[in-house]
Amino acid sequence: MNRRWCATVGATPSGALLVRPNQVIAWREPTAPDDATAAFEHVWARIFACRGGERDPAGRLQNSRSARQV
Repeated sequence: MNRRWCATVGATPSGALLVRPNQVIAWREPTAPDDATAAFEHVWARIFACRGGERDPAGRLQNSRSARQV
């Protein structure tokens, strides 16, 4: 990310954004977290309302809707 863009979105070059298709920023991490995978999984679970980080047999996080369908 260039400096102007970083200032606009409130991040640094090492940070991250998760932008929804309607161009709303769903998640912003100004700098790189210590454990990027854990941070992303936590955000993913919150955004998609996953129940307690439940996973399917393949290890994928399950959201409330798909967990009920299983």
